[in-house]
Amino acid sequence: MADLAPFRAWTYDFDRAGSPQELLAPPYDVIGHQRAREMAGSSPYHVIHLILGKPEPGTTFTEEDYRRAAATWDKWRDEKVLTREPRPVLYLYDIEFSDLITGQAATRRGIVGALKLEPFEAGVVLPHEEVFPGPLSDRINLMRAADAIFSPIFGLHDDPGEEAMGAIESSSPEPMFEVTDEDGCVHRVARIGDPHAIAAYREALAGQQVILADGHHRYTAALEYARSMGRLGGDGAGARTMVCLTAAGDPGLRAYGTHRLFSGLGEAPSLDPLEAVARVTPLSSFDADTAVREVEAAPADRPTYVFVTRAGLRKVVIEDPGALGRRLEGVSEDMYNESLTLLHRGLLPMLSVGADDLDVAGGVTHCRDAGEAVEAVRTGQFDMGIIVRAPGGAELTEICAAGQRMPHKSTYFYPKLLSGCAFHDLSGS
Repeated sequence: MADLAPFRAWTYDFDRAGSPQELLAPPYDVIGHQRAREMAGSSPYHVIHLILGKPEPGTTFTEEDYRRAAATWDKWRDEKVLTREPRPVLYLYDIEFSDLITGQAATRRGIVGALKLEPFEAGVVLPHEEVFPGPLSDRINLMRAADAIFSPIFGLHDDPGEEAMGAIESSSPEPMFEVTDEDGCVHRVARIGDPHAIAAYREALAGQQVILADGHHRYTAALEYARSMGRLGGDGAGARTMVCLTAAGDPGLRAYGTHRLFSGLGEAPSLDPLEAVARVTPLSSFDADTAVREVEAAPADRPTYVFVTRAGLRKVVIEDPGALGRRLEGVSEDMYNESLTLLHRGLLPMLSVGADDLDVAGGVTHCRDAGEAVEAVRTGQFDMGIIVRAPGGAELTEICAAGQRMPHKSTYFYPKLLSGCAFHDLSGS
């Protein structure tokens, strides 16, 4: 089953490169083009020079962009801006943060290592979201140019009796750095070199599956790249990818709804067609807190959304998924209560909105803050918004076990892991 091994990572020499505060960043797919430009200008050693962020809207990265990132990777190692661990290690990755809804303090713990790549059909690593060809090709092209992984993927696993994390906590990890991100989350990374603790952790993990939380495009890209290089199934560096694993029962695990914002519609479509399959009720004001409460308090068997237009908020409740009829052809009955699948496959087509097509074309933006989403529609920045809830951990497990996938960006796991905490050389050199 899951095989997370210690590895000889490359890490920043902060004495040469600058402080972690000046160099690290969230995953590429949450960094817009303008923010990426600002990061690149802030330091010649900022991790954005490797991960690239998102291209300018309506464009794609070129082969020259990928070659430049690969050349930077080589240069930083030659100049000893990056140094390599003398022996294989794991990393303990703690994040202290405030819950985005309750404001309560929380801490999430994870272990960074090199996870053996397994085809999805093997049932060891399980996806829960769809991927798109564009981002997938982008990440494969970057791997092909650099032969390296620059950001950890985020995965979940069962840890009965807390044996896996217990093995690590008893090993006195060596602190490496602490940094506060733009959201105020405090990230702490420590080195785990104790071979006995590592062996005990790997033994506890060996019987478990991994559910991909964040990084579906990056894992799929790593899988395809390893296959193309003839490395898949081996045990070298190129047969693995860098992953941070957290126990599914970790008290700091948080996932929020990823709200949808639509542009390019011309104007918000009429919601009248939805009344044939759902109960549609106006809400009293542009109040994001009310919208969130409505979707979060809804029973699991009553998929519920709040549609946002400049005319106001309307709650939409599907009381009988079977009423969607032929629109759910090909959808497993296991997914009949999965709200985002019903939204994408059932409701949006009734409004002549092709969410997946718009997503690929840049017409859908994903937002974790309901207040920002409501305000963006109210002020005319977007034509329509949809406030949704996040699936719980048990729902994710059921979806994965059924061999199903949810739409792209179904969950927003928070906080995001930082790119630049470690780098994984796939070349084996």
